[in-house]
Amino acid sequence: MLLLPIVVGAGTTLKRQSVENIFLAFVSGISVAALICITAATRSYLSTGDIEVLFYNKLVKPIDDIHAVYMAWYALFSLSALLFFPWGRFFVGSWRVLRFILIALQIVFFILLSSKTLIVLFFLIITPFYLRKTLKTRFGTAKVAILATAAVALFTALVVTENPIKERYNDVIQKNDLNKAFLTDYREVDESRLSNLTIRVFSWRIGIENIIDNNLWLTGCGSGDWQELQNQRFGRYHVQNWDKTYFDNTSELYNINLHNMFLQSFLMIGLPGLLLCMIIILSPFLYVRKIIYSSLFFIFHLVGFAFMMQESALQSHAGVIYYCFFTQIFWNIYYSDSMGKNMQMNISKSKKV
Repeated sequence: MLLLPIVVGAGTTLKRQSVENIFLAFVSGISVAALICITAATRSYLSTGDIEVLFYNKLVKPIDDIHAVYMAWYALFSLSALLFFPWGRFFVGSWRVLRFILIALQIVFFILLSSKTLIVLFFLIITPFYLRKTLKTRFGTAKVAILATAAVALFTALVVTENPIKERYNDVIQKNDLNKAFLTDYREVDESRLSNLTIRVFSWRIGIENIIDNNLWLTGCGSGDWQELQNQRFGRYHVQNWDKTYFDNTSELYNINLHNMFLQSFLMIGLPGLLLCMIIILSPFLYVRKIIYSSLFFIFHLVGFAFMMQESALQSHAGVIYYCFFTQIFWNIYYSDSMGKNMQMNISKSKKV
């Protein structure tokens, strides 16, 4: 599956209309998911009074087998499509108001999903990108002032008020327990009180130790053995609630992946595999400016890269299908544009002859 994005031929080209249909379907799907999740969570909140049901994994409970961070990944790109895709057939004329309604809905949904890294990327990348784009439009300065005020107000509300999103950031700051990721004995450490950042660093440490101690630099341990190798080393450090049998093991760290796609690739298939993974994920940045949807796909690849630094995204169906699909769309658009330009050049040359 890792090879899927790079094996894209030029045989089947995508027309602009087809690309717009694809993004309309994607945006519509995320919008429907947002409505289902927000409606169900609101009903639950009104009946129980538990505000937690409006956030993070509890929010996406009506949609089976999906983690909130993956849904946030999809929602951020869907929101980017609404903001940056040059809609020509949909969301035009009197239907523009629908676009703004969907933008508002998806912003609310995305924020409630509470993905710490992606929320930071939203404020640091998406918002400035869109403000810059808006400046170039009619009445751009006034629109930017309104939008910037709204963004600042949203950011301030998240920081000032007490809410589960703020608590997730405070969880990392207040616990300040990174030193616990480097202990040699965890019998006295309550793993349920470790921050998400500490657990990630701990799993990275275990992966690196396995690479070094087992001399896995060139070949890796294989795609089928890495998990057992990780489990054995976690058990060696006497992690609490650890047991050798699968059904008796109650540790949150049992069978956990490395939460880093690059390190995961390194452990599984060695340095050659890591280099191939990096080529697949980073090579689009060399070509993204050459396509008509450059802003949108730059955001897709940049957010994807940042996401894979904290998640082994291509280890799950939720990540690999989504990433490979839109990466293939990107390469197909690039090759379609290249073919069109080459054809125009050949026609111009033949006319001169």
